[in-house]
Amino acid sequence: MNKTEKTWVAILVALLIGYLAWQWTRPTPPPAPAPAPVAQQTSSVNTNKAATISQAAPAQTPAEAPLILPKGEDVVLENDQVKLTFNTLGARLLSAEMKLYKAENTEDSGPVVMQTGDLLELSFGEALPQLYTVTREGQTLHFVTTLSSGVELKRSITLEHDYKLTVKDAFSSATPSIINAYRFNGGTLSLIPKDELGADLLAQGERKPEYMASELPRILGAGSAFLGCGTSTDAAGTRESAQQAFPAQTWVALKNRFFVSLVQPQTACPVDLRVAREKGDRLVVNRVGADFSYPSIALGAGQTQEVWTTLYVGPKKLSSLNAFGNHADRVMDFGFFTWVCEILLPLLNGFYWIIPNYGVAIILLTFVVRMVFWPLTHKSTVSMRKMSIIQPMIKDLQKQFKDNPQKLQQETFKLYREHKVNPFSSCLPLLIQIPIFIALF
Repeated sequence: MNKTEKTWVAILVALLIGYLAWQWTRPTPPPAPAPAPVAQQTSSVNTNKAATISQAAPAQTPAEAPLILPKGEDVVLENDQVKLTFNTLGARLLSAEMKLYKAENTEDSGPVVMQTGDLLELSFGEALPQLYTVTREGQTLHFVTTLSSGVELKRSITLEHDYKLTVKDAFSSATPSIINAYRFNGGTLSLIPKDELGADLLAQGERKPEYMASELPRILGAGSAFLGCGTSTDAAGTRESAQQAFPAQTWVALKNRFFVSLVQPQTACPVDLRVAREKGDRLVVNRVGADFSYPSIALGAGQTQEVWTTLYVGPKKLSSLNAFGNHADRVMDFGFFTWVCEILLPLLNGFYWIIPNYGVAIILLTFVVRMVFWPLTHKSTVSMRKMSIIQPMIKDLQKQFKDNPQKLQQETFKLYREHKVNPFSSCLPLLIQIPIFIALF
């Protein structure tokens, strides 16, 4: 390296170290407690991609007597990565504690806790959620209840490896019965400070999901920003909560910047995406949820039918999402340069596995990238030196042929050939490296 290159490398390393030190000392706000779930109003599902937008149900009038919910019992499933808290009222998942991730960047910080709303709760059109009895068998919880129709429902929730869950709902009846179309709660994520919410929907037969983060304000009625660039952040004229219906979806993922809750039914189902915003003049989406519409079930006398659902509740970790399968890794929205990120991210994680410090891992990754591109960088530097040598000659030509542009161009390229200089060779290596820089960012 020449003196100039060494200076730039030193400056970049100093900036990197300063940034890492700032990130290390900057406190991270703890997750906010989950507010009450968004009020819902069931809407008919259309066959169009974005079929129905409906405003949430109006608030309860004072004349209505409040429903008194029975008190459920909390029960826990956990492994080395995650601690899941369920409740026997609705057999729903209330929260997921990420054991390997701190809520704040301090020594005494507790782990990140994802509040998942009423994830997994089934709704059969009854006023109150079902109250279940629960038993444990290893890493499986068995929830049992009897519906008002006399149908017995046995729900088995198993915590698999990593952050994966499988849910088996077994419906059985002593007499012929029909379970009309029912709803499966896909959970609700709430906004925490300095974060943002998103939702990804993988339509049936597709390989890439629809990323809805920028579209969530539009569900509330937001218009376009100035000159149509993006979405307006003005809350005036928008609804406080609303939902939008989508046709059959293979899975739905609710996420923030670092964690995701992904629900994948046994077969693709219609989905209602629920959205709510903060009160105020500025439009900030603070809750996003989903409900799946499961098909009707016809049971013969003594017959049992099983419905399976698979979930991932955990960090946006590429290796774990890859292991989940069915294009769940697409939750990691790397944009146009996905192929570059899919190379660099495993390399970064490999360095972190060897030296468990992301600051060191980033420095090592930067060093490797610099070494890979060293031949191009060196060639660019040599070309720049040659250009600086012939620069006085080019100025002489410009003075000599200032009134004859065509002759000036011919003589200039002749000079390039004589000194074996390519005027574009100093720019081309930089252009090739641009995707790498964007991917690193």
